[in-house]
Parts: sequence; structure tokens; C-alpha cells
Amino acid sequence: MTTDRILIVDDNEAVRQNVRQVLERGGFQVVSAESGLEAIEIMTQGDNAATVSALLCDLAMPSGCGSEVIMHFHHWYPAIPIVVFSGADAPTYLDAISNQAVSDWLRKPATRDAILDKIRGAVHLHALRTKEIRPS
Repeated sequence: MTTDRILIVDDNEAVRQNVRQVLERGGFQVVSAESGLEAIEIMTQGDNAATVSALLCDLAMPSGCGSEVIMHFHHWYPAIPIVVFSGADAPTYLDAISNQAVSDWLRKPATRDAILDKIRGAVHLHALRTKEIRPS
């Protein structure tokens, strides 16, 4: 079982719970936030900043827009890959995924396999990024 921790940011509790189950069954640890502001706060708690390997982020949330969360994470946690997971309208979605800070994306709804594939890819990217950052 992996020790990789994934942060899910989505205002829809059913989505958070469904994705949590998928990821935990896939061997990941999961922390979740219902808003961008909560996600930013979570990263200041405990060892989350050192142990989160990927961010799965919705775009359209009432408290803390996904694009703001993406920019915050890109600035403060550049090694953590960001996967957009959203059903936002096409212009919002396309604008967000064209952002260079975004590593990958999924449209809602997504299959279990698609979620796991994207997260595994993001975790692998995180491992490569942190290997490059850490001195040998």
C-alpha cells in the first residue's frame, strides 16, 4: 500500500466521498476539503505540505474558486501536480486546463479507472519532481 496522500477539493460532498472511496481502494491516503480556502488551510496543518502528492481540484466552488487554488498551489507547492476534476462550463474548463500550472484534467463524471489513472500519473510526476528538487 502506498503512502501517497491525495488532496481532493470539491464543494460537493457526494463527489468527495465517491472519489475518496476510489482512491482509498486504489491504495492512496486521502484528505479532502469542501472549498479552496479549506484546502489552503489543510496544507498548513500537520505534515500535509510534505506528504500530499497530488491535488484533485474542482473549478466551480462557492468559496474559493478552483483557479485561485491552482495558482496558490502552483506558487507555494510547485512540486505537487494539480489535476482539474470539474464539470464547469466549457470556457471556464478550457481556461483552467490551459493554465501551465495544471498537470492533467478530468471531466465530471469520470470512471473509477480514469480517476485512478490520472492520480497515478500525478503521483509519478510528483516523485520525479521531488527527486529533481532533492539533492542526491
